[in-house]
Amino acid sequence: MKIGINFVTGSERHASSWKNTEDPAPGIYTYRVDSQGYPQVVVKKGADILFRAGSWNGLYLTGSPLPVNPLYSFELVLNENEVYYTYQVQNNSIYTRFLLNPSGLIQRTIWNERTNNWEVYATSQSDQCSIYAYCGSYATCSTNESPPCKCLEGFINRSASPRDINSVDWSYGCSRRTPLACHGGDSFLRKTGLKLPDTSKTWANISIDLKECEKLCLKNCSCTAYTNLDIREGGHGCLLWFGDLIDIIEFSEGGQDLYIRLATSDLNHIRSKGKLNEKLKAVIIAISVIIASGMTILALLLYVQKIMLRNTGEHGKEDLELPVFDFATIATATDNFSSNNILGQGGFGPVYK
Repeated sequence: MKIGINFVTGSERHASSWKNTEDPAPGIYTYRVDSQGYPQVVVKKGADILFRAGSWNGLYLTGSPLPVNPLYSFELVLNENEVYYTYQVQNNSIYTRFLLNPSGLIQRTIWNERTNNWEVYATSQSDQCSIYAYCGSYATCSTNESPPCKCLEGFINRSASPRDINSVDWSYGCSRRTPLACHGGDSFLRKTGLKLPDTSKTWANISIDLKECEKLCLKNCSCTAYTNLDIREGGHGCLLWFGDLIDIIEFSEGGQDLYIRLATSDLNHIRSKGKLNEKLKAVIIAISVIIASGMTILALLLYVQKIMLRNTGEHGKEDLELPVFDFATIATATDNFSSNNILGQGGFGPVYK
């Protein structure tokens, strides 16, 4: 199945939801390729984007943190005649179905012969970070944090009230801490592990490298970020963003690099803060190692001391135990109490050798 647009004929292929679970008439949700800017796969509710699977980076859609999928292989084809997104099932013995349900939820299901039922294998909109532009512009969304939204480094929350920073409504997004200097006063902050921003306002060129991409971005005052268009074989091609960066997810694993334009003064502050944090981290680690080593040595000394005291106690007990001899042994030892064996006289009588 192909989801896409034919540029020659103007025809478009997309999936449409049912009106409801009982009525197969076209519903309000569509799954399609949006060709504005660099093409990306989206779910729309009418004319509005509800969910964005992302743009293609040569291996996978950037909305997916990792390219590995044992069941499907995906591909996006883009040339002068058409753009389309397609997938193939890796194992032909598996029956699978792609579904855009009446609620606008994408589901991939597999037929279970044992239960004679379609079972959900994967779903797209699984958390709040999947909601399009949930954190607004220049902010990242992470399901591992609470609240999930935070501004990119070098940006501040647009909300006027500090209390709103922890609010569930981040639709205002973030704004620059320092305006761009544009001509010679800007640099780039590298962020890793991201779902790339909305590519509807981008420019792409597959023939230039990342260094040339950076130069092109610096030459245009409207350029806000850049990255590799294709990440295969170490990365090549150029993708430039113009305008606000929207709908960014921060993955705990996988994701792609993005180079975000900042005023050089902000970037220097971020780097110095990072170095300070690294030094602080090193000091904390060193102190922790010293404390742990000290506690280990102290425990060892206490253990050794305990062993020594125990041994000393055992020897002391042996020294305090008085031996008892029978009369015959004493008589033999003193030569029958011979006067030659007398050492002296005490209050209790003679003392024999």
